[in-house]
Amino acid sequence: MSVSTVETLAVICNEDLEEFVEAVISSMKEGVLSLQNLFAILLVVDRNHMEQEHADIRKLILAAKEWLERSDKAATCKVEKVDKHCEELTMEKGRLQQEHGSKKTELANLKDQLTANTEILERHRNELQSAKSNLQSKQQIVNDIKARMQHDEAIRNTGIGLMFIPIIGTIIGATLIGVYQTDLNNATEAANTAEMALRTSEENVTTSLSRVEEYEQMVEKKREELNNIDACLRQIQNDIQDISSKISYMVTVQQDLRNATQMLNTLSGKAQVLVKQTEYVIILDVVINILQDISLKLCEILGMEKYHLLCQEDIATLISALREDNEKLKAISFQEDQETIVSLI
Repeated sequence: MSVSTVETLAVICNEDLEEFVEAVISSMKEGVLSLQNLFAILLVVDRNHMEQEHADIRKLILAAKEWLERSDKAATCKVEKVDKHCEELTMEKGRLQQEHGSKKTELANLKDQLTANTEILERHRNELQSAKSNLQSKQQIVNDIKARMQHDEAIRNTGIGLMFIPIIGTIIGATLIGVYQTDLNNATEAANTAEMALRTSEENVTTSLSRVEEYEQMVEKKREELNNIDACLRQIQNDIQDISSKISYMVTVQQDLRNATQMLNTLSGKAQVLVKQTEYVIILDVVINILQDISLKLCEILGMEKYHLLCQEDIATLISALREDNEKLKAISFQEDQETIVSLI
């Protein structure tokens, strides 16, 4: 697998994360809007006649609960999808590690072959040097014989030493020529043999050099393959760690959604009998804290820039508005409780 392929898998996972955040926010925002409508009623309702509003209050609580449940279901689907792609990355990591081990062994074998062929090349080069020296030696012998022949022939031609004995001189001259010719033939044959040995040594060097260059190329190619796998492994490990940490956030977001849903479920069950805003304040304060935690975790999953690009209307702003409403409701409840205490005194 190439680096680009690993990058593609990582991009797919990041796209899944964006889909997760988008799916969670889409339904959660509707739930937050339902809670805003709930606060709109609770902030103006006459607590002495809240029973008239119980149906509407409970309806809005259930609506918020259902939206958060939808958000949880959407989150579950996306988590499974991200898990699957993260598993694919993990499997690919294992496959690459095995391939890395195999190629490392192949590289070691190629290096051994390169070393062996380099030694052969060095031996053939030494043999070539010996062949060159041998040829020079044999050629020198041929040249020496030719030089002696030329020298003796010059003496014979001038008749020095034998000029007064022409018959003997002719016989001796012919004998010398015959001896020199035999020596020259033998020396020339030896030189030719040395030249053939030189050509063989040159061919051996050429062949050995070609093999060494071939193994050098194979070693370099195998190193490049290993470097490519190393790069893939580093990237895939970073991607797995990054995505795994984000999956952890995703799972906690799911749990937070379920906790908020449970709280709203509890609140909806009590809505028909609650007569004090204080009891709403306590439960809704917990729900708002959970929603705020979810918002922060979604931002952690995507990063601030992508989070704000995806959430054109920042859900954190809506949640802050809920907190302000709850503080207002808390103040109203406190004031009414004080008035109740005063009236009892």
